[in-house]
Amino acid sequence: SGAFYLKIKFDIAIISNQFYINISKTLIIH
Repeated sequence: SGAFYLKIKFDIAIISNQFYINISKTLIIH
């Protein structure tokens, strides 16, 4: 259903955001 699709999109957004934050931290450290 629509709610399930939104949950998947939301989860992907959180994972992508976390991934971007980790890259940013790595770049700042190096």
